[in-house]
Amino acid sequence: MCRKIKLLIKHLKMNSIFCVQEAHGNSALLNKHLRKLQLDPWVFSSFSSQGSGGVLVSVSTKVVPNYRCITPDILEVGRVMKVTISDCCRGHFCKRQVIYNIHNFGIELPSMRKICAKVKEDIVFTKNDPLCCSLFITGDFNFSNRDKFSFSAPSEVPGTTLVDGTTYSEISSASKLLAKIVGETIELDSALPTRYDTLRDTGRKLDRIFVCLPQAFCPLIDWSI
Repeated sequence: MCRKIKLLIKHLKMNSIFCVQEAHGNSALLNKHLRKLQLDPWVFSSFSSQGSGGVLVSVSTKVVPNYRCITPDILEVGRVMKVTISDCCRGHFCKRQVIYNIHNFGIELPSMRKICAKVKEDIVFTKNDPLCCSLFITGDFNFSNRDKFSFSAPSEVPGTTLVDGTTYSEISSASKLLAKIVGETIELDSALPTRYDTLRDTGRKLDRIFVCLPQAFCPLIDWSI
């Protein structure tokens, strides 16, 4: 537990924006373990009443010193959070960055429809003005963009998945709806899996990052995944 808290604090200090899924806790535990960081960075959270799930989004005060410029929005308790960072120009929001932190687990289809409607609105808004608006959709999506990855023989291999139900043909209707929406964006793909199965020496890529940028911009940016 202490090791994980120390690792979390390290990443919160290092990154301008940092997202966490499966936080497992409550606001009291968050205040207890991160009390020294409450003012740097800003930390926004959503926990379920049973203590399952839990998502965190931190925003560095060095990047956004004014708390009023940040608007958190809980779309699904403990599972989906949207954070909007806005810059006011003469009383109007002229620049905007939106971050979605998603843990796609146990979200019913009606709720997913509402979430995807929000994401779709932001995709359209961002594409209309990509120089002033940006969109990042991150998290544990529980569906993969590739077949099982073999470490012993580095290649994509068909067959039983690491996590049952993570290929497109196996996922739920709610997940397919989410996959369709993020398909309208660009994925930052490190070409390596994020989950490892020691017994089979295989892995899957379930933790993913999507951005809404013109493709011509992506090669000009130094990404670190």
